[in-house]
Amino acid sequence: MISLADVYHVVTATVPLYVTMFLAYISVKWWKLFNPEQCSGINKFVANFSVPILSFQVISSNNIYKMSLKLVYADVVQKLLAFLVFTAIIRIKGRGGLKWIITGLSLSTLPNTLILGIPLMKAMYRDEASLLLPQIIFLQSMVWYNLLLFLHELDAAIPARTMPILLICMIWRKRDIRGGVWYVNKLSYFRRIKLVKLSSIIEMTELQVSSILSIAYNIVHYYLCNGSGVIYMFIHSCFLLKGESETSLEIQSKEEEEEEAEHRTQSKTRMLLILMKVGNKLIINPNTYATFIGLIWASIHFRWGVDMPDVVNQSIEILASGGLGMATFSLGLFMASNNRVIVCGPRMTLVAMGLKFLVGPAIMAVASIVIGLRDRMLKVAIIQAALPQGIVPFVFAREYNVNPGILSTGVLLGMLMALPVALTYYLLLSLY
Repeated sequence: MISLADVYHVVTATVPLYVTMFLAYISVKWWKLFNPEQCSGINKFVANFSVPILSFQVISSNNIYKMSLKLVYADVVQKLLAFLVFTAIIRIKGRGGLKWIITGLSLSTLPNTLILGIPLMKAMYRDEASLLLPQIIFLQSMVWYNLLLFLHELDAAIPARTMPILLICMIWRKRDIRGGVWYVNKLSYFRRIKLVKLSSIIEMTELQVSSILSIAYNIVHYYLCNGSGVIYMFIHSCFLLKGESETSLEIQSKEEEEEEAEHRTQSKTRMLLILMKVGNKLIINPNTYATFIGLIWASIHFRWGVDMPDVVNQSIEILASGGLGMATFSLGLFMASNNRVIVCGPRMTLVAMGLKFLVGPAIMAVASIVIGLRDRMLKVAIIQAALPQGIVPFVFAREYNVNPGILSTGVLLGMLMALPVALTYYLLLSLY
């Protein structure tokens, strides 16, 4: 059972975070020490300097040769299940996109294991927790933060797809003995690059055709001037001469096949360009180098017992110990830059807390049982999933502007609710 001394250790690990956030908050809200550009610069420093150093320290100090494969598999299955669940929800609702998948994954699967997890879980499960939690922290820093960066870069590289609905007419002129008559062959609606075709043939006069073309031109010009994204407009005119063997339906079928082939080619080219852009961004990201160098050093250190020089080790410890403080300070700056401390409103706050304290542990429980975790290892896996929201995902969310208000609320309220929620899970699992 948890003693008062254990509760004291958890409180001593939590209170400094609130002190740092409070100092950052009043430095902007009351003292006006930082302007918005300086706050953004501090967050950029944390994302590109403090977090990589912290990741290197965590990865390089973990013995990769003694990791529990079942725990690794359970962690991977949890992330995969969460990704599938959020993707299905976004597909069913038809809105939200990759940004909300990133937010859902950050809330439900990336807890604050490093700061609160170790003292809290040690108080509950002693030595076993101290052996398992570093492995989860290693997976976060080595795998999941890099995949989170990949998703952020992918979201930033994909062009905006919120387009207005436009009615585009495909027009041709048929020449016969009686002279020229204009026809509208297809009515095409373009929305989010999705084409829906309505087959129809409508006879029109030249005056009506001119009016439609004028309206279409004005609409396209308006949206382009107002920065509403790329608008695809296809106006096709062709002449059918007397005596041609092909009918209009055959020509229409050929046109549709050509359009579909061209659309597939453009989609493949666009995706290749997006992936190349994401790859270039990740190559120059310091976190990528920090994780791989940390992995290489961990494999050397725990395989052959080679120690890092003291001057390098002390330098890394100083920089890493300030990394979490700077990340928390950035969170306080963000809260001060908004009108309210709870930025996302009551409805999204409830959703965020539900994802953090209910959905995340439930998915982890399913994944752990499927993989075969039992006894204390199962309990440790479930309770660590119920820990508060991690600070690093918030840093990334603010850097890429992907729902930072929701994640800041998750961090703030999560740390307040950490102890009672963890104790509730501990008592429930003790009955198992």
